[in-house]
Amino acid sequence: MFNCRTKRDNDGNSMTSGPLYYGKENNSNGDGTVLASESVDKTLRVQNSRESTEDDPGGAAIKGIGVSAGVEGHSHNGYGVLGETVGPYGLGVLGSGFIGVVGIGRGDGSWGGVVGIAQDSTIAGAFYGDVATDGELTESGGGFLIDHPLDPDNRKLRHSFVESPDRLNVYSGAVVTDDQGVASVELPKYFEALNKEFRYQLTAIGEFAQTIVKEGVKGNRFTIATDRPSVKVSWQVSGIRKDKYAQTNPLIVDEEKPERERGEHLRIGASGKPRGAGGAAEAVAARVGRYKPETRT
Repeated sequence: MFNCRTKRDNDGNSMTSGPLYYGKENNSNGDGTVLASESVDKTLRVQNSRESTEDDPGGAAIKGIGVSAGVEGHSHNGYGVLGETVGPYGLGVLGSGFIGVVGIGRGDGSWGGVVGIAQDSTIAGAFYGDVATDGELTESGGGFLIDHPLDPDNRKLRHSFVESPDRLNVYSGAVVTDDQGVASVELPKYFEALNKEFRYQLTAIGEFAQTIVKEGVKGNRFTIATDRPSVKVSWQVSGIRKDKYAQTNPLIVDEEKPERERGEHLRIGASGKPRGAGGAAEAVAARVGRYKPETRT
């Protein structure tokens, strides 16, 4: 058996209310001390009863320190590592380091490197700082949410993204035509290297005037002409991305759902059909939904 000393107080009384462990010790395979059990309950449970507060999350039940991994967990069909908290300020799992947390999805049908499931009107993930992704970022809707500029203490302001079926870049500005009714608009030096299929919009400001694109983009500039001199013109030019990433990852606008997702909606729609979570991710949601946190006393 795995031998543990019972901690006692100054009067010699045991300070433990139950076993510190159960299972069996196995050092024969070079993996260190192993607690093996076929019980449906935990093989080893360590509990820290210190209450957490907003300023102090409390002590750790287990703290692992290692050269390659402080804590390592494996599971065939369950949780490799499960962290939970029932207090309002506790942290289920905290990762801190050069890279705090790494998630790796393995092969086709993977649930994903990291999956967040929102329960009880919470949010699935919160990031306080910049976020970078080396791939596609998809969402059902989005935009910015900021403190309202007219009442930042009491209100919020939300705007939606501008969306398109193309990988569209938009450039805009204003220019005044000269005494010949001509103006040249200079675009960024990378404009033609990045974009193709240019589209133009022109609007005269402050007076009625005819405006045209006299010459399209060439040498990262284009020319505007008006039927009278000194006309202020608002302009907008858009282009579709043609960089290497855009070429090798074309945007699939309209696609068939795989068989496992048919009959379910990504978001609950007017039909009231059940919401799907993208195939295998559904299983994660179901698993999390079945999990019930333990009640601590």
